[in-house]
Amino acid sequence: MNTVSSDCFLQNAAQFKTFMQNFMCYMGNKIEEWNHIPAEATKRLSEKYQAFEPVFNAAAAAQTPAHILALCAAQTEVKKALKPLVSDYLYFPPVTNTDRINMGITAIPNALVQREHDT
Repeated sequence: MNTVSSDCFLQNAAQFKTFMQNFMCYMGNKIEEWNHIPAEATKRLSEKYQAFEPVFNAAAAAQTPAHILALCAAQTEVKKALKPLVSDYLYFPPVTNTDRINMGITAIPNALVQREHDT
């Protein structure tokens, strides 16, 4: 039975690495301003991403099935930390649509932003 999530095959690992480098850099520059994000959430993501990088480098150097499976597993672990951080904290003020676009995540449609301010 394959325990690796199939979605890791849908996104190119090199593109994912580039996305994550940008995401981590941007978030790192804004984290003091975005004081609503718990340190534990950013720490978990950082740890998973730091574990991903050497696996990515090994897979790029020796593209064996074992390396590719390890890469998919590491990428899946990063996504497990990334998805709740994004959905729980990055779709709420003080994070703006400009911030989300700069991080490479989906912006909120204007209608939803307006509703957010009305409540």
